[in-house]
Amino acid sequence: MEEAEIDESNAMTLASERPPAVWLDHFVVAIRNLDAGIDAFEALAGVTPVYGGEHPGLGTHNALASLGRDRYLEILAPRPGATLDPFFSGASECATLTPILWAFATDDIEALHGVVTSAGFAANAPSPGARLTRGGERCAGRSSP
Repeated sequence: MEEAEIDESNAMTLASERPPAVWLDHFVVAIRNLDAGIDAFEALAGVTPVYGGEHPGLGTHNALASLGRDRYLEILAPRPGATLDPFFSGASECATLTPILWAFATDDIEALHGVVTSAGFAANAPSPGARLTRGGERCAGRSSP
């Protein structure tokens, strides 16, 4: 078995810098119909997810279920009649709850983006995102999908 070559200069640079804090925030499962997803999750887990809101500009809405302190599961589905963002286009094909991604939180998204791209991974630049709750409250943040 051949050993993989390691670019030690890059590894040393990354190791010498203190990376930003990173922690698991939530898991996302997709389904083509949110009500069906809520019912399916309740049948599997015995817990009823609560409606979280809609994502402006993405064509999706969600329901949330707590996984304990500061962690949750997001059930994501296309909003009926909305134009679905290409990133989430596969959600309309998910007949059952289907894991599609997990999200991490950080105390410095710009620095984390730099660490990730310096290590050779592709990552979009951080950009604003939001969801509107059922009551119309806007919950905003930044992400790097």
